[in-house]
Amino acid sequence: MKTATNPKRALVIGATGLVGQSLITQLLADEHYCQVINFSRSDLPANFTHNKLVQIKTDFDHLEAHVQDIVGDTLFCCLGTTIKHAGSQQAMIRVDQTYPVEFATLAKLNGATRLVFISSIGAKVGASSFYLNLKGETEHQLLQLGFDHSLIVRPSVLVGPRPEKRIGETFGKYVLTALQFIPFISQYKPITADTVSRAVCQIIADQKQSVTIAENRRLQSFKNPKIRIF
Repeated sequence: MKTATNPKRALVIGATGLVGQSLITQLLADEHYCQVINFSRSDLPANFTHNKLVQIKTDFDHLEAHVQDIVGDTLFCCLGTTIKHAGSQQAMIRVDQTYPVEFATLAKLNGATRLVFISSIGAKVGASSFYLNLKGETEHQLLQLGFDHSLIVRPSVLVGPRPEKRIGETFGKYVLTALQFIPFISQYKPITADTVSRAVCQIIADQKQSVTIAENRRLQSFKNPKIRIF
């Protein structure tokens, strides 16, 4: 395999989640990155060991304490929670919007040129759904930061092993799978976290536009057998 020239440093927030863990796996196997730095409140599972992986326990309410660590080329933001887990809409805003925007601001000030944000299908400022409006507003604020290249990723219902059960997602997965052959519904077909992370790595590597929005249907085209490096 040809070695990539000028390998980059990847900064990842939200790596302990479903997409985040899959993305970390992809990044560690990706020759474009010489180092993958995971910022989270807790370490990844013990099987995530690699000479490229750096783990920094992070207090997202006091990011000023981590300014010297937030130095890299590409920021991958996979942070996200639910109302049930957060406890309130305000707490959810803090995790889904405040943390990503504050972290991205510091990353850009420290020289990061690329941003990847895992959003959601249907995200839109002014959406009637609190969740979709929140994702839309977060997209908008992140794009306002002016990274050289920004990739907004909008997957449908995510499929994969989670430590906690999400009843709404489980119900949505079965319903959308059953209806996926209806033309209008097919764009909402559930998607695996591995497909999303694989698409992210390939799209960002080739991205030339300043802003790219990858909707679920495009992400689905990156399906192939799961890659494991551990």
